[in-house]
Amino acid sequence: MEERSVPTDWDVQKENRKAKFMDKLYEFYGCDDGLYTGLAARFKNDIFEMVRDGVAEDFASIEEVFMVFDRIAREAT
Repeated sequence: MEERSVPTDWDVQKENRKAKFMDKLYEFYGCDDGLYTGLAARFKNDIFEMVRDGVAEDFASIEEVFMVFDRIAREAT
């Protein structure tokens, strides 16, 4: 039997957060087929549409959106 090893740079906590997030998307979208395929793409599209629609008339608020995304990205690392 071939021995497998976990990569040395594997971040278990990060991977667990990603899995929990996908579980929340599965629940949020009311899935019941056991498939997670397409959930991340659907979420990205939904977020894009909400942001686009929310800033369509006030382009100054796009800077606020970028600031929030930047903060979230910094906190995740």
